[in-house]
Amino acid sequence: MVRAMNRLSAGWRVGAAAAALAVLCGGQALDTNDWFPLGSLSQYSSARDLDSTVARTVLEMRFAGDAEFTPVGISHGNVGIVPGDLDSHLAALRRDPSLLEPLARNYAELHPDAEAIEEIRLRRRIHQLENGRAVGEPTFEDVALLPVAGAGDPEGETAEAGS
Repeated sequence: MVRAMNRLSAGWRVGAAAAALAVLCGGQALDTNDWFPLGSLSQYSSARDLDSTVARTVLEMRFAGDAEFTPVGISHGNVGIVPGDLDSHLAALRRDPSLLEPLARNYAELHPDAEAIEEIRLRRRIHQLENGRAVGEPTFEDVALLPVAGAGDPEGETAEAGS
């Protein structure tokens, strides 16, 4: 036996479908990846020029006693974030390098035996492409540099917070 749907049942189904369609269309129109999976996923939406450049975000840390920066892998298990999360916030990180502090705290918590972090640097490694292949040495563009005070503290307190 088939029963007809009442108005309330039909209404909320139509409303839910309209809301989902509005979010989907909004994500496409705003061209944002923030609404994943309903956005445009712009990194896949068009072909790349095979003779252009390609950039990769690189995270580096200078540890206590070291003169040079050490590349640090960007992953949940290493610093609590993935590269795409950093890539989507490069402009904000340029304006406010203090946004890198949680990465230093996360690294210190995930690697308790590591030396204390003195500085954290975010860069873009840029490769020139010719016919789709990287040629020559990469160039680097500095995005943000942050001196880290107290990143190795178990409570994550900075030197300023303790004063």
